Amino acid sequence: MNIEIPNGFEFQRVYCYPNPDQPLSYYYLPLQPQPQRSTDGTPMINLISMGTSGYLQLSMSWEAPSETLDALRQEIAQRENLDNPAVLRFAFAPVTVQQVSLLSNKGERWEAIATSRSSGFPPYTALFNAHLNAEQQTQAAAALNGRKNCLQVEYLASLNGVTEASANITGNAANVIAQLKDRRETLNQNEVQEVLKRSIDEGELQLTVIASEDASPQLIEQVSTHVLTQSADLLLRFLQGEERIPDITHFRVTVSKTEPQQIDLSLKTEVANWFPNGSSFNHIQPAPGGTSSLPSSSLPPPSPSLPVQLNFFPTEAPLALITVQQGTAKTTLIPPDFSTTLSNLREEPLEVETSYTFGGTFSKNISIPASGKLSLSPADLGLTQVTVDATALEAAGAKKARIRLHYHPDGNGVEDETTIYLRDRSWKVNWFVISRGDDLQGFLQYEWQVTLENGDLVKHEMTETTSPHIVLTVEEQAE
Repeated sequence: MNIEIPNGFEFQRVYCYPNPDQPLSYYYLPLQPQPQRSTDGTPMINLISMGTSGYLQLSMSWEAPSETLDALRQEIAQRENLDNPAVLRFAFAPVTVQQVSLLSNKGERWEAIATSRSSGFPPYTALFNAHLNAEQQTQAAAALNGRKNCLQVEYLASLNGVTEASANITGNAANVIAQLKDRRETLNQNEVQEVLKRSIDEGELQLTVIASEDASPQLIEQVSTHVLTQSADLLLRFLQGEERIPDITHFRVTVSKTEPQQIDLSLKTEVANWFPNGSSFNHIQPAPGGTSSLPSSSLPPPSPSLPVQLNFFPTEAPLALITVQQGTAKTTLIPPDFSTTLSNLREEPLEVETSYTFGGTFSKNISIPASGKLSLSPADLGLTQVTVDATALEAAGAKKARIRLHYHPDGNGVEDETTIYLRDRSWKVNWFVISRGDDLQGFLQYEWQVTLENGDLVKHEMTETTSPHIVLTVEEQAE
């Protein structure tokens, strides 16, 4: 965000500028709204899933952390050579909040799920209790799992600031003074200004105006006229012996003026940034469930409850929600465990619908297993697990390796790419791609490099494979 206010500066995502009406007083403007936080510091946001829809509860505030303001106080004291930072006074910048919006990514545009007018005074709190459709719920779950560009909060506001323009006249004024000195007893302001204008037109003196993009033509005209008036006044008093100019060959007069300005603000915050490690486990919850009575006594009796879980570790898998349904019996698996129990079942297939953090959804019908427990594989969820095995490099003494992979689907899969770093204890890593099939349904391109035990860097050329299992060894031919 480009904010230009005289003597303003940005410090740790806070814009600060002096209050022109009060000495030692400053306005501050946080550049990134934050969620309100509970006593343990966690964001006050909850996603309540009801299967194909849900509710998002969120409390926002537009404020700067106290530690940031303390650091800002120290910074200004150092800039102004103040011994006691406590004498500085801070106030929230004079803003008007028009609207606060909760935004969901619709691909080519952002959609407002809900809006609020805020509390109307600092810290301009905004509360949301938004109903989400299936797509919006998927985006919200993805954001709470740390995926960016899915869910944002935007504050639209206006700042009552000022804009500044300055003008200066510089150059060698010796010829101007020579033209005027013989008439110094009868000279007036207008005559001196006319000589100054001719000198500027002839290039002896230079008139320079510096203004921000938002400065009005009226402000620029005012500052240009004022600097000419001030220069003429200085020269007139010099010629009449009332003023001293240290060096007429380096003449300089500078004038600055300001005018009120309304600065439109659009401040967005990325919900995913609140959960950089996907640490939102306590913020995604299924709605309180219940059982549905089946009216027809001719139906076969319900089977016992069915535990549902994954048969793999979903670390880094692009999973937002998994819904398992059979008629009116329905349950939702959510991060991080992706495990639950489905009750009130019949002897008929289950419908498993997977919502991805990107790339839409995938559905598959699965029979109830005889074991009485449903363990979902990556293929059941439309995923293919790509394994990069570099344990042979570790055994050979390699220090580290890096591989870049690009997945090219043939059918309804989602093209994707990633970079994996192999080092320390991580020499075998999994990557999940959305293939929407029982196998890779396409091919992989990859190129890699390894730093050997002696420090040599060996690069390997691009390779293609249709296998999801990639084994890296030092014997492969390098480029």
